[in-house]
Amino acid sequence: MSTAPSPPSRLFFRLSPQHWEIIGLYFFLLAGSLWHVLGVLQTAMKILAAPVVMMLALWVAFRYDQILRRNRNVDTKEYEPPISEKITFEQSATARFHYWNVIVAVVCFSLEYIGAKTGLIFGKYQYLDVWIPALNGVPVAISCAWLVTLYGSFAIVQRFTTPQHSIWLRSLLVAMCMAIFDVFMEPVAVKLHYWTWFESTGNSFFVAPVQNYAAWFGISFVLGWFALRYRVFETALPRVAWHSYWAQLLYFAIIALGMPS
Repeated sequence: MSTAPSPPSRLFFRLSPQHWEIIGLYFFLLAGSLWHVLGVLQTAMKILAAPVVMMLALWVAFRYDQILRRNRNVDTKEYEPPISEKITFEQSATARFHYWNVIVAVVCFSLEYIGAKTGLIFGKYQYLDVWIPALNGVPVAISCAWLVTLYGSFAIVQRFTTPQHSIWLRSLLVAMCMAIFDVFMEPVAVKLHYWTWFESTGNSFFVAPVQNYAAWFGISFVLGWFALRYRVFETALPRVAWHSYWAQLLYFAIIALGMPS
């Protein structure tokens, strides 16, 4: 006798917490994009802009930290290193991941600070008073924006490559994902008054100078190579990292198409 399939309602409520967090991610960003298009809750959206980016980066990092710690606990149960190897053994994937996070946060904020003040890295631009808190006009959350986009880019590269592929190829693909993301982000960021470019391109899609996209590609390539060289992302990232990339692109696309300039 065949077993009758579970009713759809039961299957719906039996979704795992990981599925719920992904559904919540899309719902939250979709709602935010529609609020911008409809012109409602704009004051709240300005206040929440930086905290949302920071929370998204911290959430993906937290989920990956959980995975790394769980894997490490399994490894240490199966293998107890001798005293002479304990120091090396303690340099775990979790530690490498958090060291990399700190390095990326400091490097990216420093580059954004220098770039905003001199125009030498990305071109001539200025942050506006939306993303707060800020240090001398440069938002602190910009480091989190880099981090969460890098997480998503690495998740995409992990999906379509293996560790057997060269570090150079995978770094190149990470940089391509980052540059593509920036292409979609720039017109929306300008439309939402996150920052403004002093050098107008006259194009509604490629609003930033070529120098900006080249800088994004180059910086991302170096950060990607560094991460892969020191085995920061040997373990698969959580699914929320993959979906964070596409959910943000959907957010940008809806605002770009539906919100007046």
